[in-house]
Amino acid sequence: MIHAQTVREDQLDRMKELNVLPSFFPAHIYYWGDKHYKIFLGPERANRMNPAGSAIRKGLKVTLHTDSPTVIAGIANGENTFLKLVSSAVNRKTL
Repeated sequence: MIHAQTVREDQLDRMKELNVLPSFFPAHIYYWGDKHYKIFLGPERANRMNPAGSAIRKGLKVTLHTDSPTVIAGIANGENTFLKLVSSAVNRKTL
């Protein structure tokens, strides 16, 4: 298993060949996606951050993680962070 926040399509293909499991932190999109878009990665790379859907379409098994304590796993401030993680992976919306 490997953190795969900025993995490219060709790297996903290679992961499949090697039977590597990419692990994505999609809450990163929600909490810090705008900063990655504007400051750190730029639009093209930020739009591809944590490409769980691309990996799944290629037939890869994936995991999602929170990098706790970066994002607390469980219930934080009345919010189920596991649901936020899945929602972020599916909807890819920023705060």
